[in-house]
Amino acid sequence: MLVAVLIMISTSFYITPLSILDTDPSTYVIVPILMLPLFVIFEMRADIKPEIDTKSLYIGSVLFVLFIAAFLYLRSVFTFAFISFRLDLLLFPIALIALSTMLFGIKNIKHFRAMAVYMLFASPAVLIPIINMNSAFAAANSIIVYTFIHIFSPSAVYIPPITIASSGYSIGIGEACAGIGAMIGIVMLLAPIAYFYHGTARNKFYWLASGLLLLLALNIARMASIGFVWLSGGARAATSYVHSFAGILLFYAVIIVMLLAAGAYKLRFPKIAKDKQHTEKYAVPAIALVLAFSIVYLLLTLDYSTASFISPIQLQRYVEFSSNNTQIVSQVFRQMNTTGFVSFVLPVISNSSIMIELENGTFNKTAPIAMLITVPNSNITKGILSHSILKDEMTFVSNSGYKSEVYYLISNSTGFIVVRSFMPYLLSNGTTLLDDYAVFPANVTPSSIKCSYDYPYSMMANLLPHGNATANGMMESAYCIAARIE
Repeated sequence: MLVAVLIMISTSFYITPLSILDTDPSTYVIVPILMLPLFVIFEMRADIKPEIDTKSLYIGSVLFVLFIAAFLYLRSVFTFAFISFRLDLLLFPIALIALSTMLFGIKNIKHFRAMAVYMLFASPAVLIPIINMNSAFAAANSIIVYTFIHIFSPSAVYIPPITIASSGYSIGIGEACAGIGAMIGIVMLLAPIAYFYHGTARNKFYWLASGLLLLLALNIARMASIGFVWLSGGARAATSYVHSFAGILLFYAVIIVMLLAAGAYKLRFPKIAKDKQHTEKYAVPAIALVLAFSIVYLLLTLDYSTASFISPIQLQRYVEFSSNNTQIVSQVFRQMNTTGFVSFVLPVISNSSIMIELENGTFNKTAPIAMLITVPNSNITKGILSHSILKDEMTFVSNSGYKSEVYYLISNSTGFIVVRSFMPYLLSNGTTLLDDYAVFPANVTPSSIKCSYDYPYSMMANLLPHGNATANGMMESAYCIAARIE
């Protein structure tokens, strides 16, 4: 069970920041990823005796196949949002139940329910309402810190929402100082340990709550002391140095204190029973199935290592697209200027879409490349298809997590290749989700198509910013495949 979990969680571990970032509370997910293997080890407290039969192997296999099917489907539907919101981890409880069913029998599933519920919270999608309180949490902390500073410095003034000023100096208690991600992280770290301990559910809850409150209190004390020194004499180098690492030290200190204090909450280490010698008839096929399934999942997630990670915080800050948005227009111009086209026209079609007409030595006014950038709207695709004869189509998700659809169409006796890509544009004030439609003339015979990075076909790869050479190659291959259909 432990080996299978380590295999399946390895890619998630690789792509996740190894610390909880002050600027992004959703990075708390590294804690449940690290704690899951320990949780598996902690299951030894339950003294589980495997009861494997053919029914358990069948049910476990079906559950794992359903897990893989859901994984592939949701990845295709949500593309980059699938990784951002860690929907892979949200589905992980199904895999854990499947593995435990195959290895220990369906009668022992109840022993693994705590682990399955725990992994639900590894996905930021579950805790988005709490994560979105990060700004309000920082503002509340700034009021508390101001209250303490005001006791020793009556001249201190609170300037909403996060600033404290005194003696000509000011300091801001921002989200990086009082991030809610660390609070979630401490709970996620202590929860499996609380499960491992023997004790009443009430005492475990008090122990968990005490750890959370202790981290909160120590962090407020840290901010108040640094803030008082800062406001008294300005931003000193020593104060700035302490400020840079004191937060993480407090996190570790809370863990050590709570482990030492567990006895005060009547929590104790369980006595582990000695293994009883017994033989399971289906032990070998169960282990083989579990390891095989875990390796299949690993292979399906290997391309995560090149995924373009976009924080769910960014995707939450959605900025409605407008053709008057100078950031969008400048990004489009900048992208077009890197593709070798000598001229392009940017007429505004509507407030929610813009059209670009591109030309160079190969594609000219008689056979132009058109690019439409618009808000996601399925009616646009339906409109394109309704006025054309659809000869073939394909859909794929690139290694960077972008979804692309390729259509080979006949319109007015002329062949066109339409590539639709759904992707986010990250702006300074948030994220805009856009559809990019690139329309290419298919006025060359299939035998003359060169499926390589040679000009001009590599222009398509560069036209859409997919982020890496592998994804660009997939896009280019899609163009070549679509062009060779007839």
